[in-house]
Amino acid sequence: MLDESDLKKALFAAYKQLGYRDHSAKELREKLLNKGFTPEIADAAVEQMISYGYINDADYAKGLIRRCQISKKIGVFRIKQELKKRGIPDDLIGESLLHYSEEDEDENIDKIIKAKLKKNQPPEKILRHLFSKGFEPDKIRERLSKLKEEQVEPDENGEMDEMRENE
Repeated sequence: MLDESDLKKALFAAYKQLGYRDHSAKELREKLLNKGFTPEIADAAVEQMISYGYINDADYAKGLIRRCQISKKIGVFRIKQELKKRGIPDDLIGESLLHYSEEDEDENIDKIIKAKLKKNQPPEKILRHLFSKGFEPDKIRERLSKLKEEQVEPDENGEMDEMRENE
């Protein structure tokens, strides 16, 4: 049987946490457990937050995907890791990734590649960096080749001169 006083305290703590930012059900449960609430009380508080509509893992996942693409500029593999880490079920991850924007991904890859090329970083280093950010290797190679081709400029004799001689 649940202690109503503890449940009220847990609900207050849950409201407070949700006031800071959105949380997945798993994240909120962990926060409540870390505050010393029993698993039963934490589960009951999370269930109430879900029933009130204050926690919605589907909406949370969609928002996280957008933030990861726009702010963090990370790829689909890292986004999947983030969602799993935050307790989003696999089926919900798959459904949420339907809202993943390929155009934004291409734009993010291009921005990162252009910045790295300006610093004269070798293609292998650029590839490793983008792979660590969760982008697919084939897509990285495709975008890198395209951008490198765009950077080959004609010289005053009309001949093609590569930007970097060591490539």
